[in-house]
Amino acid sequence: MINVLKYLACKIYYNLCYIYKRPFLTFKKSSNINNIHVLCRGESLNEYHHKLEQINPDLIILANFEKDDISKSKLLPFLNKVPITIMSNNAEPIPYLSDLKSINLDEVYISRIFSKNPNLDNKMKRTNFRLDSISKNVKYIDSNFSDKFESILMKTGHHWNTGLFALFLACTKKPKNINIYGMDFYYSDYYYSDLLHEMDVKEKNRLFSERENYLKTFLSIVKEYNEVTFTIITKAQINFNLNNLKFIKI
Repeated sequence: MINVLKYLACKIYYNLCYIYKRPFLTFKKSSNINNIHVLCRGESLNEYHHKLEQINPDLIILANFEKDDISKSKLLPFLNKVPITIMSNNAEPIPYLSDLKSINLDEVYISRIFSKNPNLDNKMKRTNFRLDSISKNVKYIDSNFSDKFESILMKTGHHWNTGLFALFLACTKKPKNINIYGMDFYYSDYYYSDLLHEMDVKEKNRLFSERENYLKTFLSIVKEYNEVTFTIITKAQINFNLNNLKFIKI
């Protein structure tokens, strides 16, 4: 009973927050998507403004950006010109309203997928509804893509994080090109701070132990969507030759 009341209280509270925030939010639907940029929070994100001459994006997907991450990245002059999709983890962290006012929101996602397979525990119930404070239509990745998702799972296991979900979402948009920045597979700190700024030593060690598994999932996504050309600017070392992957190590 207490959990049900907490569930309802969170849902009501964050929906009321949306009523307050809505006049300050600008929504812009993406269309004719050929080029997507996926931005994560590793140190290689700092290279973003140096590489923009390569391909101008039709959509930018932000992976787990929260609080003042957007303004802190110093990328607002680039981000405010393009529709922005937010991909969040299950804790539903959200950017500050001061940051959200400066961008054009397209869609808001949680890093989960509706699965056709009831045995797969990838459709987790929402617990706090924070994202309802910035969108009336918070989404999971559509079940139409669950076959591709499960094909990758069969090859790599359940080694996913929010950045990889953001990349998978980008693939579902059927673009020609995807450029990836800040996805360093924990071979770097955050673009603005040490990893320990947001986690304890135990969690940092756990993520370090998963680095190669996350990289394996990344490569499986690239292979699965071989009609897409991927370019990744990263501090990780990728020792694989794939026809549709361009790797730029910094």
